[in-house]
Amino acid sequence: MRIIGSKNRLVYGVYRRHMKTIGYLGQIDRLFGAPATTRSWNTILSVLRILKSHEPGK
Repeated sequence: MRIIGSKNRLVYGVYRRHMKTIGYLGQIDRLFGAPATTRSWNTILSVLRILKSHEPGK
């Protein structure tokens, strides 16, 4: 797992799907002092599409 960056309450990174990853994701909770959730790339693209559809002038 690799944390690429963070901004305010958002932490973003990448990981490969392995059983060990579950334990690593739990460490994010401890590192940042808050419960973490994960989202797939498809979810990120869906959120982006929704946000773009609500831009002024559209």
